[in-house]
Amino acid sequence: MTSLHTVSKGVNHPDLQQCLDLLSAGDEVLLIEDGVYWCLNEAVFATLKQKPKVYVLGDDLSARGLGDKLPNWMVLSTMVDFVKLSCTHSKTISWF
Repeated sequence: MTSLHTVSKGVNHPDLQQCLDLLSAGDEVLLIEDGVYWCLNEAVFATLKQKPKVYVLGDDLSARGLGDKLPNWMVLSTMVDFVKLSCTHSKTISWF
């Protein structure tokens, strides 16, 4: 059983660290809304034992003027990708 973790809060919110602490093998992270600001703080992902695949919703990234700030190891995603990811995983956990 794998989970998709969606993070919608910015870097001043503690939920991402809680999310990362609960990751299991095969889980993936999708940064949405203000959660896309986490793509500017790669260090938070660097210390993890489990290296999750991290997706970033492109519309939210562009809306915040960060279109050119996406690290090359993160995956730019669309709303269609969001739906596919939700269907691929046994559950989706929203971190608000």
